[in-house]
Amino acid sequence: RRRDTAAFVLIWLCAVIATCLHLAYGQGSPDRAAHHVGFIAVFVAVILCLAHSMSCACRSLIVMVDVFCGDTLRDRDLQEIAHYWNLTQAVLRKVSVDLGTNLLALCALLALSVPAIIVDFAVLGARSDDMAALLPGVFVTCGILYALLVAAAVSEKCARVPA
Repeated sequence: RRRDTAAFVLIWLCAVIATCLHLAYGQGSPDRAAHHVGFIAVFVAVILCLAHSMSCACRSLIVMVDVFCGDTLRDRDLQEIAHYWNLTQAVLRKVSVDLGTNLLALCALLALSVPAIIVDFAVLGARSDDMAALLPGVFVTCGILYALLVAAAVSEKCARVPA
C-alpha cells in the first residue's frame, strides 16, 4: 500500500509541476497563474484520492483472497473450506456493491479525460511549448488506469480460486 500511495503522490506532483512549468513559460498574470495551479492541484488531488481509495480497497480484497488460498492449502476439511469460501464471497460481493459508485465515477472520468486530451492536442497542436498543458490530464488518466487495473486484479485472483 505504501507503494501505491507513493505512486499516487508522485503522479500528483508530476501533474502540479507540469502545470507550473506550462504557466512559467506562458503569458499571463502571476495572480491568475497561482489560482490556476491551486485549482489544478486540488482537482487532481481529489481525483487521485478517489482512485487511491479504490486501489487500497481492491488491494485488501486481493490479500483476503490470498489468505483464503493459503488457509485452504493448510486445512483439509472441505466443509470448513466451503464455509470460509462462502464468507469470502459474501465479503467480496458486499465490497464490490459498495465500490460500484466509485468504479463508475472513475470510468466516467476516464471516458471524459481521454477525449479531452485528444481535443486539447488537436487544438494546441504539436508545439513543444504547449505540450506541458496536456501533461496533467495524462497523469490523471494514468492514475485512474492504475486504479482500474488493481480492481481488475481482484477478478483475476477470484477466477483462479477453484469453486
